[in-house]
Amino acid sequence: MRNEVLASLLVVAVLAGAGASYFVNEANPRTITVISTITTTLVSTTTETTVTTYTVPSGAILESATFPGRSQVMVNDIWAVLVPSRNGESNVTFFVNFENLGPSPIYFVGGFVGALSVSLAPNSTALVESPSPRCPGATFLATLPAGQNYTIGGPDCGTGFNYQVFATGLAVVHLAFGWTINRNASPPFSNMTDIQAQFKFV
Repeated sequence: MRNEVLASLLVVAVLAGAGASYFVNEANPRTITVISTITTTLVSTTTETTVTTYTVPSGAILESATFPGRSQVMVNDIWAVLVPSRNGESNVTFFVNFENLGPSPIYFVGGFVGALSVSLAPNSTALVESPSPRCPGATFLATLPAGQNYTIGGPDCGTGFNYQVFATGLAVVHLAFGWTINRNASPPFSNMTDIQAQFKFV
């Protein structure tokens, strides 16, 4: 089991749409829990909350990935999650779990806004970029002690777009996040972990 440094649920993104959010489960990082709350006010106020759990689909297969060799930050895992959206399409979010090998703490953008940069290569045939409403939220700096790990995801609700499954085929993505050992530094950070990953959607 991964030794997450946050609480039992790590907030990584907020879905487009009122009152919807999703969380990575610490015990099983390859599942997510979607919580959707709708409040209706007519004669009286009624709030309905729906909780649904999704797992990483067999249709999103990581075929290959390249990233920097051994440094203070080590990439442990990369995966994709598909979440049905309100328009019936499937939004794709990519996740990276990384570990601080030490000896010092590292500092980076945490939370669900601005943590992981995601871009799609032109030769990707499976995904298409789709505009989405931006969510309110500010970036914050997280601290990761030596020996601990952390999970970040993207694209997040602050980017103004989602990736959606367009057809079977390949998706080549560039994933990147910055970090520093200087607790007084501000983004963009001097150290950047870059990942090139190829997923097959079937």
